[in-house]
Formats: sequence, C-alpha cells, structure tokens
Amino acid sequence: MSASSRPPVLALAVLLLAAGSSAAAQMPLPRVDYSAVLRVSGAPAPVRVAHHAGVMRSEGQVGGRAVVGLLDLASGRVTLLPAGGGGPAVQLPPGTPVPGLADFDLRAFALGPARGRSQVAGHACTLHPVSERGQPVGTACVHVQDIVLAFDGTVRGHAVKMETLSLSIAAQSPAAFTVPAGAGSITDWLQRLPPIPGLTAPRQPVP
Repeated sequence: MSASSRPPVLALAVLLLAAGSSAAAQMPLPRVDYSAVLRVSGAPAPVRVAHHAGVMRSEGQVGGRAVVGLLDLASGRVTLLPAGGGGPAVQLPPGTPVPGLADFDLRAFALGPARGRSQVAGHACTLHPVSERGQPVGTACVHVQDIVLAFDGTVRGHAVKMETLSLSIAAQSPAAFTVPAGAGSITDWLQRLPPIPGLTAPRQPVP
C-alpha cells in the first residue's frame, strides 16, 4: 500500500504528538523530554511513545516481531531495534514507511492560528487547525511545550481520532534513544539473511 493510501491511524497520532505550534509552518521539535500513552482510533491497545532530544521512540509489531522504532525528527531517519535485544539494528532511509510502526514524517503537516483552549489528561492545551500540504484535515490541542494532546479529523480519506490518556513530562534515559554502534542499512541486513528465492536470491526454475 502506498504512503498516500495506507490508513494513517497510528501514523498521524504519533506524528502529531511530536508536533509544535507554529502557525502555517513546518512543525518544530518538542521542547522537552516526555512519555505518553495514547488512545488511537483503530488501534487494538493504547500506544506508548516517548521523546528525548529530538528522537521519538515507539513500539510495535513488524512482521510478527516486537520491535522498537527510533526516529531522528530532524533527518527523518528511522532505526529499528528488536524489542528484547539480541538482534541487529537496521537503519532505514528518511521517509521509509514501516508497516506496524508509526509514521513520523512531519514535513507535510502544519498548525494554524490558535482557536481556543481545552484540557486533555489533566493538561491545558490550545486548539489549532491542522493542515496537510495546505489542505485542512482537522483540529489538534497543543500543550505549551509543543506536544499535541489530542487530534480529531480526516486524513487521506480516513477518520482519525487521538487522545492522550497520560502524559509525563520528565527526563528520559538517553540510552533508550541511542542508535547502537554498528547499526547497518537495510541492504546490510538483507545480506545477513539466508537466500530467499525471488527476493534476495534468483528465482528457482519451476519444474
């Protein structure tokens, strides 16, 4: 499924959690370390995310395996790590979608001028219209530290609703956001796999 057609449920939820409050401009980075639990439409369970020094961390299932995704918000580079360790770290080019993990690409989204005030999970926030490449898509409620606490709208034809259930603005362990030394590219990772006919090895002739 292409990036333009896949349901952006988790994608937008965590994308917005990393957003800032500038008007009609690319969203700046969050100002503080934090962790949060989100309720997202279409997600089978609450989603846990965290931020430290411009890197977002999320957990998900990729290919039936639990993995951790680390996103450098400035460059867009994603690093995948086995959730329990014991495997290689894989770095993906900026903008690469990973089925099962949130899509953090902030470049297409912007917040408009403030339209009011609200409160989510015990935290005050300011209501802003959200646009994608200049087209209105919904409304977000943004914390003063540039953390979006809620979103309600329609993105790429899909209804999306996100609400923060809990938010902790506190220092995060830098180790949890560090890309391990020796992390390889997706090409390096594929080269470690046994040959797969039709993918990493020539197709075998049909008898």
